[in-house]
Amino acid sequence: QVSGSRSQVSAVVACLGLATVAFAQEYDLVIRHGRVVDGTGNPAFFADVAVKDKRIVRIGDVTGKGATEIDATGLIVAPGFVDVHTHADELPEQPLAENFLRMGVTSIVVGNCGGSALDVGKFYRDAETNGVSLNVTTLIGHNTVRTAAMGGSFDRAPTPEELAKMKGFVDQAMRDGAVGLSTGLIYLPGVFAKTEEIVELARVVSPYGGIYASHMRYEGPQIKDALDEVFRIAREAHVRAEVSHIKLSGERAWGRASEILEYIDAARASGLDITQDQYAYTASSTTMRQLIPDDAFDGGRDKFKAVLADPVKKADLVARMKKNILTRGRQDYA
Repeated sequence: QVSGSRSQVSAVVACLGLATVAFAQEYDLVIRHGRVVDGTGNPAFFADVAVKDKRIVRIGDVTGKGATEIDATGLIVAPGFVDVHTHADELPEQPLAENFLRMGVTSIVVGNCGGSALDVGKFYRDAETNGVSLNVTTLIGHNTVRTAAMGGSFDRAPTPEELAKMKGFVDQAMRDGAVGLSTGLIYLPGVFAKTEEIVELARVVSPYGGIYASHMRYEGPQIKDALDEVFRIAREAHVRAEVSHIKLSGERAWGRASEILEYIDAARASGLDITQDQYAYTASSTTMRQLIPDDAFDGGRDKFKAVLADPVKKADLVARMKKNILTRGRQDYA
């Protein structure tokens, strides 16, 4: 029973009306009649999905209404895909990232293959300020910190002072939210780094629960040597390790997939936490510099120009490049 003045009664009725509307639109979004693939590996199932305050709050038979409703009959409903290996480090400058969203990718990891923003805190601030459309996180790149600490591409170990500086960069990056350390050991200047240097840097990310992700030194016939280095770093630094875009590159290495996967499984059985990611296509790409022997770049760009200006050194470089092609089982670069 409702009693009181006309204005009081009107107020009560208005409140009841609002309550009815709120109940009618219990959720912000309801996706109905879709076939749900939830990413757990379980079989797909038919269900509604309800979202409230940007969170999935119910999966099943949703009776409440949504402010927005989508009929997904005949469609798949799945979580956004996570792309763990991207080079979209310019994301703050291109925040819409439509190329990812149109493929269903909603979360990405940048800073792979040893290259990243040095100032990770600024990277995140810029991403937030510019309204990046994706969830994004970054690794701290070894090549980035080595260049910053050593001033160039040098075929030598860092001095104690340089190593301390590198460790400081990595530590600050982890404090700022980086999720681990990445290496690109076919790229400058990482190609000149010894395993001991990387172990020291990987030890910095370990207390933060960070991961070590590596574009390994070899992806062809010597791939086991490269994997052994990853395993050693994981073991000595006490970190999880990720093999970036695992592959068998070059005809001479083809046909060994089962052998290599069993090799990784054996490392896992020994107690190491090793994972790998893989391209979704039978191709890869990198820079033309990778075709040139690394020692030609010891000392940087000016040193390389000097090598090209010397007819004898240039001829030796060309001869070694041709030999490398034959070693890979090819006759030319085509």
